[in-house]
Amino acid sequence: FLLFLIVRLKYRDSIIPVYAFMTVLIAPTVFVNSALWGQCDVIFTSFLLLSIYCLMTNKSELAFLCYGISFSLKIQAIFLFPLFLILLIKRKVKFLYFFIIPIVYFISIIPSYLAGRPLEDLLLIYLKQAGSYNKLTLNAPNIYQMVSNDYFDLLYIPGIIFSLLIIGAMSFYFYKSKIEIDNEVIIIISILSVLILPYFLPKMHERYFFAADVLSIVLAYYWPKYVFVPIVVGLSSLTGYIPELIRNEINNQEYKEILNRILFVLKIESIELLTVIIKLSVDFVKNAKRKANIHFIAKS
Repeated sequence: FLLFLIVRLKYRDSIIPVYAFMTVLIAPTVFVNSALWGQCDVIFTSFLLLSIYCLMTNKSELAFLCYGISFSLKIQAIFLFPLFLILLIKRKVKFLYFFIIPIVYFISIIPSYLAGRPLEDLLLIYLKQAGSYNKLTLNAPNIYQMVSNDYFDLLYIPGIIFSLLIIGAMSFYFYKSKIEIDNEVIIIISILSVLILPYFLPKMHERYFFAADVLSIVLAYYWPKYVFVPIVVGLSSLTGYIPELIRNEINNQEYKEILNRILFVLKIESIELLTVIIKLSVDFVKNAKRKANIHFIAKS
């Protein structure tokens, strides 16, 4: 329904938002992740969508509230944080709004604290979860499919730094540019954020592209020429799901054989995802320059 609302902002008197609503219902990763696998990624992603919708309808305080709820449910909500950072740089939101996020998180842990869980555990739970696995990728279709997990110690810290540098460069670009933040720009920043971070950060699970799976559908309805994006992103995510879903259904030998084939496919899909990220980034910069030139000519 939230996807329906976001798409309706562009197609107010059309049946297209209904098509978008139906598309996300039958999206393979949405069905497999929630109905088949029993994961809750759809819940935190719903609040991400709601925060985006609030930003697009000029309800900034409510957007931060929804984002805070999403972050309280899953740390993967951090993938959308660059959007809020860029909006701050462009002076579209106030710095004080960022305090809403920790306030919401603190409120969310009160029931667990009252039930007896130590406060330190509740405050540091995400940091402790981050130290659970020493693998560059856990079947996520990202850049680390190209290297062995044996290089974890060598690439872990550089991977984090490189990811932060990309987001920093992205933020600096918006700081220096005269791009006006409208609903379409918010969509582009959102999809790039939820693609770039899980693609370049180490320790990513296969499910961490779920928000990108859903937002890529929004992208395709806003710009039909990008209809290939949800196909590439969705299939890449779905491929990563297979090893975990079949782990207990077949014997070890069969599992190893299938896993090797899947990892080969994931390498190819990781290249496809990188191509999508580059394509979207280059197209956005080109369109931004064209709009700036048109504005300059009109002003002259």
